[in-house]
Amino acid sequence: MGNAGPVERELKFEAGSDFALPDLTALVPGGQVRALPPRRLEATYYDTADLRLARWGVTLRHRTGDDQPVWTVKLAAADDTPELRARHEISYPASGAAGDGPVPLDVAALVQAYARHEPLVQVARLV
Repeated sequence: MGNAGPVERELKFEAGSDFALPDLTALVPGGQVRALPPRRLEATYYDTADLRLARWGVTLRHRTGDDQPVWTVKLAAADDTPELRARHEISYPASGAAGDGPVPLDVAALVQAYARHEPLVQVARLV
């Protein structure tokens, strides 16, 4: 069974080449800012050949590079808008390291209303 987390809210901003990130240590009492080592994440995105999921603002991906491989589905929340993306993120542990196989049935069931009877295929891979 998947793990439905809180609603993810996302804003995107642009910054000029002269932008410098301010000191963020005082934002959270007792918080600290530290550099983490780089990680290699590989994400394979799935959709129908005619991109039905994308048209509805739905994403389906398989990602490796975290603690364990995971399938993630993002579905639009009730207050989703183009200016403020609000999505329910549902994650399922993946059994394999590669996203080259078919989408598991329990994961595919979450997007069936959008995909209808079209097969889910790989549409992008990001490293």
